[in-house]
Amino acid sequence: MVRTACINVYHYFLQILLRREKTWWNDACVVVTEDVPSGLVIDANGNARRLGVRPGMRFAAALSLAPFLRAGVVPPEEKKIADRTVLETLYTMTPEIEPCEFTPGVFRLDVGGINLMFSSPEAWAEKCRESVTNVGFRCRVALGSTRVATYIAAQTRRDVTIFPSRESETATVDAAPIAVLPVEPRVRERLTALGVRTVAAFCALPAGGVRMRFGEQTAAVYSFLADERDVPIKTYEPERESRYELGCAFVVRNRELLEPYFDRLLERLRLDLERAAETVTRLEMSLITEDGGVLREDVKPARPSRDISFLTKLLRLRLESVEIGTGVVRCALKAETAPVTMHQGQLFRERPRRDRAGAVAAISLLRARFGNDCVGRFVPRDEHLPDESAVWERLERPPDPGSPPDTACAPSTTRRAPLVRRIFAEPVPLASSVLRVGEFNDQTRDDGMRDDGTCPRVGPYIVSGRWWADEYLREYYYLETLDGRVLWVFHDGIRDRWMLQGFLE
Repeated sequence: MVRTACINVYHYFLQILLRREKTWWNDACVVVTEDVPSGLVIDANGNARRLGVRPGMRFAAALSLAPFLRAGVVPPEEKKIADRTVLETLYTMTPEIEPCEFTPGVFRLDVGGINLMFSSPEAWAEKCRESVTNVGFRCRVALGSTRVATYIAAQTRRDVTIFPSRESETATVDAAPIAVLPVEPRVRERLTALGVRTVAAFCALPAGGVRMRFGEQTAAVYSFLADERDVPIKTYEPERESRYELGCAFVVRNRELLEPYFDRLLERLRLDLERAAETVTRLEMSLITEDGGVLREDVKPARPSRDISFLTKLLRLRLESVEIGTGVVRCALKAETAPVTMHQGQLFRERPRRDRAGAVAAISLLRARFGNDCVGRFVPRDEHLPDESAVWERLERPPDPGSPPDTACAPSTTRRAPLVRRIFAEPVPLASSVLRVGEFNDQTRDDGMRDDGTCPRVGPYIVSGRWWADEYLREYYYLETLDGRVLWVFHDGIRDRWMLQGFLE
């Protein structure tokens, strides 16, 4: 009985590369991890293999065998686009589809019920091959009752394979060579040296020993082959279009006239949010101007929201600060979403001292009006220099009530009154005639004050480090002025100058 299918887009990375470089079909070409001599060859076409090039070689070694070899890298983004293309194509054949975890270009499908739509399994398989070919990929199709047999058949046989019985599937698995498994060449060599030459012999190995001796990748392949449980295939959910566009009836040069257009876009977004049970985490507003330019603005609520009236208010606040220039001819809205989370109800209603919902709304409104970086906090860093001991970090949302504080921000258990220093973002230079090494005691009067209006110094407190790059050597002092202020100064031993770091309060 046919229950599962396997689609193998063979030489997957090579096909992705040749879709991009269409003039390379008749040349010797390879896919490499990096376009450098030390890069590894991932796959090679027939012309390159006839010259001796094999996967696993260094790119430099492959060039020594084929001087006119063409090579390219397939970035993760390009592979992701190819995955989505194949998945959306196969989704028209069955909704239960998932990519293989350890072999790129291999997809498993649940084909239960295809007899209701197609005259035979052969007709379904041919239609499947045709659909994948139409989007630019070549593939093999195998149908059967077990996932292991269909996987091996899709790797080793051509075009379409349909198993007539469970016995034929077992015979195919037992006779399959170890070379069909997606393991590293060195692992394959070690298995061959141990006498493991078939898939059946590989499945007979102890599971714990496979992981310990050959690593996680080989263990994942072993788990797939040796696990006889009928693991259900996940239902593929095609990506929903999250960009909404609307053309303006005329060139809009007034910001207020743009509001109705975004109201219509948000209404379309609301319908999609309800259907998909999602909330908005970020909105990207785009304004296409008459001269062809694009103005983009981000709006991020402090927590995911599906309140369209609140999102409308945030967008209008952001519009107030946008200069639309020559006029807008088209509006666009792109939404980043997240699934709706359900919160457990409470038996007793709490009345917290602080209104968390109000804080979230306030942060969102401030961001919409002044930008996403306007709300943040200072986070301590493990640095000796005072002006580098904290960094400004964007605050995405208010901290949860009752959550433990950050380790760096946790209050000290030592009962000691801390010094409160108001420091400058960058130290301010001081006149060298006022603060000069060796003149503090000479200028001190009988009443303990100096002629320049300061008390004798308290210090030095030496801070030094970073000798390997941007070295610093500072001698810190506290000076009290006649009006009671305490200056926090230091002498820069590297540049021989006095600087004002801040004040003590």
